[in-house]
Amino acid sequence: MSRDQRVQDNWAFLYAQRLALKQQLPLHVCFCLVPKFLEATIRHFSFMLKGLQEVAKGAERQNESVESWSLQIEQRGAAVAPRSALEKVGDWGGTQAGAYDWAKTTLKLHAQDKRSHLYELKQLEEGKTHDPLWNAAQLQMVHEGKMHGFLRMYWAKKILEWTRSPEEALKFAIYLNDRYELDGRDPNGYVGCMWSICGIHDQGWAERAVFGKIRYMNYAGCKRKFDVGQFERRYDPRKLGQ
Repeated sequence: MSRDQRVQDNWAFLYAQRLALKQQLPLHVCFCLVPKFLEATIRHFSFMLKGLQEVAKGAERQNESVESWSLQIEQRGAAVAPRSALEKVGDWGGTQAGAYDWAKTTLKLHAQDKRSHLYELKQLEEGKTHDPLWNAAQLQMVHEGKMHGFLRMYWAKKILEWTRSPEEALKFAIYLNDRYELDGRDPNGYVGCMWSICGIHDQGWAERAVFGKIRYMNYAGCKRKFDVGQFERRYDPRKLGQ
């Protein structure tokens, strides 16, 4: 229930239900509610608790009982994604441990390349860069808790381009994603950041400054994909009171 907070299409739940029926035993759904989890905010907890209420209603319709336990646990520095495809990603704390050797090599080779712009975490968090598209994507995430998948790739790659090192870029991207995305702290989010910054599940591309052989994305490419101007106007910081 921690991974898939739903009754329908929850394969672990359905398997447990099958075992309970086979053994003629009651089935209890337990969720351990902790006071703090990574960068989750009150918005995330509110969203989750409302979802768990729906889970309870769904379980009651199937004559299951739901228990919520409040526990104090030791905080740890890494989140482990229980999927075989993510096993090599390892520590999410801003390292390249899960990257392929070619990606580690190319990022190290270009780590000292001159950046056209450098931003601190606070500037990125507040959407105060020179790039209006990046700012709009960041502000949408802050205000609405979401970002389109295509833009999330562009967003993370620009963090690599505008920070002092790949390690710092990954650390910033994971922090912002976990803190503001409603689906933050999820294996897909971690791998999305790793794909954009460290080339995980990708291949090498033409070598260039800062990125090395990591796939590059730019503003012009985004303009060919969708109406960038309309998106920037919709999330103009002046409209949002930034």
